[in-house]
Amino acid sequence: MAPSHEFHSDPSVRTIIKKKARQLCRRSECSRSDFDDLCQEMYLHLLRKAHLFDPARACPMAFAQQAINSYAAMHLRAARRTKRRGRNEAISIDGIHIVVSGIKVPLADALDEGDQLRSRGGERITAIERIDLRDAICAAIRAMTPEQQRLFVAVCRHRIRGARRQRDLWNGRMASFRRIHAAVDELREILAKFGISSP
Repeated sequence: MAPSHEFHSDPSVRTIIKKKARQLCRRSECSRSDFDDLCQEMYLHLLRKAHLFDPARACPMAFAQQAINSYAAMHLRAARRTKRRGRNEAISIDGIHIVVSGIKVPLADALDEGDQLRSRGGERITAIERIDLRDAICAAIRAMTPEQQRLFVAVCRHRIRGARRQRDLWNGRMASFRRIHAAVDELREILAKFGISSP
């Protein structure tokens, strides 16, 4: 049996480990910043398994390659399991109770649609508010010049950076940042006149 330090000091083993770590870093389960950690963990895994090496069955490099491949497979299995949250138990909001006005109620009963929207960064808007908003936007668009209307549509579709690249809006050239921001500020003023707040 070969002593464990022979595997650790062999430059061929270092090459195999670095190659396998680079392969793992290219996968979605790992990142480039994991490279050094993966190399170290592979060295440790190889040293832990070094006592199993039998020169009658294989050469040292074949053993090292097999041990490193084994580590890589275990690492990917663990990463996928963590990604699927296999160790986490499902939690139901029905099982969580809170006190509302001195009465203990399930959390699910205390939450409404507005709470769900806020948790996702949304805002609750009623059907009537949606109609009012649509009417205000239509009135604001009618108050714009045809060039401002085209810019408004471009900004809504492509954001400011995308609208800046719309050459048909800017006489065949890309607009400067100063020019497009000045034009967008004019649009914001028109929208504000109709009670529409814009980001």
